[in-house]
Amino acid sequence: MPNNIKKLRKSKHITMEQLASYIGVGKPTVSRWESEKILPTLENWQALANFFDVSVPYLQGAYSKEEIAKIVQERMIDDIKEKKGIYVLVFMPANRRTVEDYLIAIGVIPYDIPKEKDLLTNEQINNLDFWIENLKLIYNDVAMQWLITKPSLDASKEDVLSAVNSAMNTVINASVTGYREYDIFDDFTGVYDMEQVVKNHYMQKRLEFLKKNEYWDDVEVDEGHWEKYPVYDFKHPHELDGERHYIDEIK
Repeated sequence: MPNNIKKLRKSKHITMEQLASYIGVGKPTVSRWESEKILPTLENWQALANFFDVSVPYLQGAYSKEEIAKIVQERMIDDIKEKKGIYVLVFMPANRRTVEDYLIAIGVIPYDIPKEKDLLTNEQINNLDFWIENLKLIYNDVAMQWLITKPSLDASKEDVLSAVNSAMNTVINASVTGYREYDIFDDFTGVYDMEQVVKNHYMQKRLEFLKKNEYWDDVEVDEGHWEKYPVYDFKHPHELDGERHYIDEIK
């Protein structure tokens, strides 16, 4: 069974002898734990978890919430690099739009922020504590629970982002007015924050806000070939009358 004992010991800058002394075993035993040749007893798993101040599942190889937050943060940073033309592997789930919509749904980003995209500041994106704090709600999702409670899943970074993407979309959908409260409580039973998501409908308000500022314009996609694409003018909102509004209406 893979485990995080060696990684945690090195992060604490302690020797095998020091760890062995704390747990009450010999150095060869710690060496065999780290090389995954033998397993600690249940008592020793708990003693190790207490020493490192982590959960037993994380010690045994499950993901920590902090690790997941770091993966989401790195995904956002990769999206920014890709936008600037720096090649990175960005063909991964949980893109920037999904993450921003999730943060709107939980009220972190104002639903009426007058921008279509790039809604987070560099300070927010680069602050790991921001991600640790604001991803708390998704950990109630079943797939996320598996990541943080089941050791030895051998989940890749893409697997983690797929689970994050699914959990975030559940929250986003719950924030749309047409989404019924009882549809989401199988996975999020009794979670007060999710009740607030359903109550506030921030994502629905966001969609309405964007729609009021949406205009259509002719864009040349190829030489001589024009198509209509939506553009946003946040200084000139229009009525939600069900009609398409065009950029040349603005005086």
